[in-house]
Amino acid sequence: MAALGQADGKPDRSGEPELQALSKSLSGLKTYHLVFFDEDHDAKDDPMWSDWTLDVWGEGAKYRGHWFEYYGDQSLTICDGKTVATDDMMEDGPLHLKDAPANRFAIRADNTSPMLYLFGGDDAYKALVSPDGPVVMKQLAGDERELTFDSVPFGHVTLRYRFDSGQYRLEQCDYDDRAYMARQEWPAPDADFDPMTRQVVEKFEANPRVDESRFEITLKGMTVDDQRSKKAGGRQ
Repeated sequence: MAALGQADGKPDRSGEPELQALSKSLSGLKTYHLVFFDEDHDAKDDPMWSDWTLDVWGEGAKYRGHWFEYYGDQSLTICDGKTVATDDMMEDGPLHLKDAPANRFAIRADNTSPMLYLFGGDDAYKALVSPDGPVVMKQLAGDERELTFDSVPFGHVTLRYRFDSGQYRLEQCDYDDRAYMARQEWPAPDADFDPMTRQVVEKFEANPRVDESRFEITLKGMTVDDQRSKKAGGRQ
C-alpha cells in the first residue's frame, strides 16, 4: 500500500502549483507587513509555550525585523539592501554590521519561519521545499486553504491561509522541525521527543505604505562591530 501523500510509490505533489502560486504572489509584493507569534513544545503531551513575536516590514531587498522574546528580551535587525545591522538591545552592546546575503530568506536561523521563505522568490522556494517529498493542498471551509509539504530546513510543514479578493493571506504555520530541534536537545532527545512549532499570524498587510526611514541604519552614538567586507564597500 502506498504511503500517505504517495501514489504508486511516488510522492503526491498535486499541491505544488498552488504552493508555487502562493510564493510567487508573496515574493511579488512591492511591500509587506507581517506580525506573528511563535509557540512550541518538545513532547506531544506538553502544553504549547509562547516563545517570541516577530514584527517584520519588507520592501524588495530591504527589511526591518523586530523580535520580542517572551521573557522580555528584544532584538532589531535592519537591512538597507547592502548592509544588515543587528541590535541586541543590550545595555552598552554593539551594533553588529554584516554584508547583506544574496537572499536573506534562504538562510536557516533561530527566529525565522517557513512563511518568510515564501517572500524570497525562486531561490528561497527551492531552499524551503523538499524536491522529492509530497506537496498536498486541502480546501477548508469558505476561502480557507491548507498546504502540507516536506521541507529540508523545517521538516513537515502545514501552512494555513486564505485566498481573498485576489490576494493570498497567511494565517498559521505548523512544523515539526525534528532534525533542527534534535540538535538543540542536550544530551539527546528522549523517548517522548515529538517537537512542534506553531506560528500564528496576527497581522498581514499586502503592499502597505512604508516610510523609507524604517530601513535606515543609524550609527550615531553606537558602538559598532563591523564585520562587513572591504570588497563590498562596508568598511570606511
